[in-house]
Amino acid sequence: MKLNRYMALLVLFVGMLSVGLILALHQVRAAPAPGGATLLPSAEAAIPAQAHFWTVDNQAEFAQGVLDRVALEPAGTARLDQLWMPDGRVSDANVTDSRFSPRAVWYEADSRWLVVWADERQADHSPDIFLASSADNGLTWSADILVHDNCDPNESPFPECPDHYNPDLAVRAADDTLWVVWHQVEPGTGADEGNIYYAWSQDGGDTWPEDQVGVVTDGPGRQHWPRLATVDGTLYAIWEDEAGDAGDIVIARFNPDTDSTWSSPIPVSEGPAGTEQYGPALAADADGNLYAIWTDNRANTESYGHVFFSRWLAGSTWAAGSWSPAVQLSDEAMDWAIASDVAVAPDGSIYVAWAERVPTGPATYDFQVVVARSGDQGVTWNSTVVHRLVNPGLGFYQGPSLGVAAPDRILVAWLHSPDSQVATSDVLVATSYDQGQHWSLPRRINSQSTVDVDSLPSLAVNEAGRAVVAWQDFRTGSGPQIYATAYPGNRYAPQGSYMGMATPGTAVVWQTLSWTATVPAGTALRLATRAQINDVAGWTPWEFHSSSPAALTYPPAEALQVRAFFSSTLGLDTPVLDSIQVSYETMEATSTEIFLPLVTRGP
Repeated sequence: MKLNRYMALLVLFVGMLSVGLILALHQVRAAPAPGGATLLPSAEAAIPAQAHFWTVDNQAEFAQGVLDRVALEPAGTARLDQLWMPDGRVSDANVTDSRFSPRAVWYEADSRWLVVWADERQADHSPDIFLASSADNGLTWSADILVHDNCDPNESPFPECPDHYNPDLAVRAADDTLWVVWHQVEPGTGADEGNIYYAWSQDGGDTWPEDQVGVVTDGPGRQHWPRLATVDGTLYAIWEDEAGDAGDIVIARFNPDTDSTWSSPIPVSEGPAGTEQYGPALAADADGNLYAIWTDNRANTESYGHVFFSRWLAGSTWAAGSWSPAVQLSDEAMDWAIASDVAVAPDGSIYVAWAERVPTGPATYDFQVVVARSGDQGVTWNSTVVHRLVNPGLGFYQGPSLGVAAPDRILVAWLHSPDSQVATSDVLVATSYDQGQHWSLPRRINSQSTVDVDSLPSLAVNEAGRAVVAWQDFRTGSGPQIYATAYPGNRYAPQGSYMGMATPGTAVVWQTLSWTATVPAGTALRLATRAQINDVAGWTPWEFHSSSPAALTYPPAEALQVRAFFSSTLGLDTPVLDSIQVSYETMEATSTEIFLPLVTRGP
């Protein structure tokens, strides 16, 4: 019996010694247990460190970062963006006369930018329609060309002349003719009257014969704010009709090959009586489907309203009721949202842009520019904030204009006024390289902060990715003039940056930063990192790395930011960043832990 007792004690001692040896070898933790015992995790309670990688090596991944004067190539590389051309005056007449409401378009037939506007050079408050073109990417502009009507009420026999407002233009690809529409008020009819007129040119806008001017609609009441689109040889004009209500959206069409006149207008949207639908925009896709947006205050007549959308599908009957029911796109939680532009990408995706006021308190607010995308002809939508103006004071955002340079490259330009009481505004531009999911930081493209606070910039983009923006500007003379700039210019930006962030979801051990790049003479590329230890400790200072790979020596941290700084001395070349990779390790506990009791005997 004693021998059996001694054998049992010996077995217990050996077992305890084995556990102690395992503890020493693995350096595992011990936890107190009830009754004076100590609980020891088993040797399988932890697994070895696991290697992970955060990699950025294609356009979609670079696009998720913060781009500041950095452009992305379809091949998946990042480089300095090119500058815009120096902005210059488009209109060439006396700078004391007012010019406003510019609209721009690309004329593919002879590779020119065209801008049309309303012009008071003949008489104050009696504007005519003029046009100019640029064949050198906005560096210089042609002499102003009269589109319609050189009636001068200040010259004998002092006639009463019509007024012309809000022109728009489009190129009919079937024959390269150029078409312009506008709102025209006849003498003596008053400000609440007016019809929609058109003119067309067979030589790219160089001449506008009077026998090629006509009426789109001459209905009662005020017909105004026309916008024009064309597809498959048919022209479509949309506008606001105030004949029987505060304002409804209507549309008419015309094919010069088969029609003698424009069709009678049909409603796109008729809101409840006493509400106003205004500021329409129109786009067509390659299949002939039409997409319209406008601002609508049907939910609150005391508000500016919200952004609404409707569509007409090719092959449908052209009649009242043929447009889809109106759908609100903007968030009802906003104070208001004002529709601005709609465009269609080569892949058929629809993009809509607007500016909205964001309530932040009982009497405070922000402004933001929003772009929404639909990939299913307007059935479903996803919207993204392009940029938010925080605590604007007297400032605001307004009038975003869209341009589609490729299926995944979208541009938006808008007006930023820091003070609504003075003409100190700017035109900002941002770019998305992933179908509007993420946007670059905005950049100013005007050289002087003298943009008219009432200006609505007009952005046009061609298939090659070139762009032009036109606006009205007070920098010369007492009246606003038409100014424009084009992209790309002939230099790269002197500096820019890309910033991406790796967030594994838990604290990890960051190991190495690697990158591949081409850095020509006269340029430089520097990479820096910083780590967020946790929400309390915050971020470490930026640390620059001179060569790849670079060892990272941070304590375990929850996130890592990587920033690439691009620079070019003369702007003639740019560094090209091909890829970034960060390696890190995690230590993960198993989902279950086995504890062995170690009981110590007291003295």
